[in-house]
Amino acid sequence: MPHAATGVDAGDTERSGRRHPEVRRSPSPPIPGPARKQPGRDNICLNERADLLNLRAAGRTDCGKVRKNDEDSYLVDAERGVFAVADGVGGNRGGEIASRLAVEAVVDVASNRNGSAPEVLLEGIFAAARAKITSSIDAEPKNEGMATTLVMLLVRDDGGWVAHCGDSRAYRWRSGKLERLTRDHSFGAELAIAGSPYQSPFAHVLTRSLGKKESGAPDKARVDIAGGDRYLLCCDGLTGMVPEPEIERVLGEGLSPDATCARLIEMANAAGGLDNITAVVVDC
Repeated sequence: MPHAATGVDAGDTERSGRRHPEVRRSPSPPIPGPARKQPGRDNICLNERADLLNLRAAGRTDCGKVRKNDEDSYLVDAERGVFAVADGVGGNRGGEIASRLAVEAVVDVASNRNGSAPEVLLEGIFAAARAKITSSIDAEPKNEGMATTLVMLLVRDDGGWVAHCGDSRAYRWRSGKLERLTRDHSFGAELAIAGSPYQSPFAHVLTRSLGKKESGAPDKARVDIAGGDRYLLCCDGLTGMVPEPEIERVLGEGLSPDATCARLIEMANAAGGLDNITAVVVDC
């Protein structure tokens, strides 16, 4: 699946000693704050460490070995406990635009309505993302068909919430075990649920995504948060290249969130890097 690159990622206190906003995205009105560059893209990070929630987090994206454009986007806002990965679909930069708009919607809604109940906040975010993408398509008909996945983690004092639309995933690593917290919205996943042995060439096709015509209703689930948990949000450019047992092993190596993201991306590229690769790691 093609992907577009945008992101908001907490500034790395381990490396820089600072707490500051930093955003990575394709050209668009900037979110205030100093920027840290990654190869070929701008990065926007909103602070990597939140002392009240005791969170440490980081995100990284990479174009991979085959794609010319990075159409993934991510957000790390440890201060608000808001994290997201979006994987754009559409080509001709359409997917890049869609994923950027989805992350912008997360930033806008989380900034203005962060006191809302988590379920209400998540519904508002996904609705706003779809509205932004629809408006963009109406203004630029050449982008007709662009869409994006979106997976999110909200961390609050009393627990967390995961929401997603598409095949970008959320995982929890706890006490050495990796648990997938989302179910892919794809034709292949539907076949697996039905117990079909049929290996479809359309297994990668999404059954749900955020776009003008697509069904963008998110699946939402409350998750308990415990000290020592690690959460991973990622696109299929990682999970399609790196088996879950290997992801489990890397998450348990004790590396910092940023180093963990870098290691996972390195492994995906070593396996072929057939797609854009994005990872966000959150330590609780």
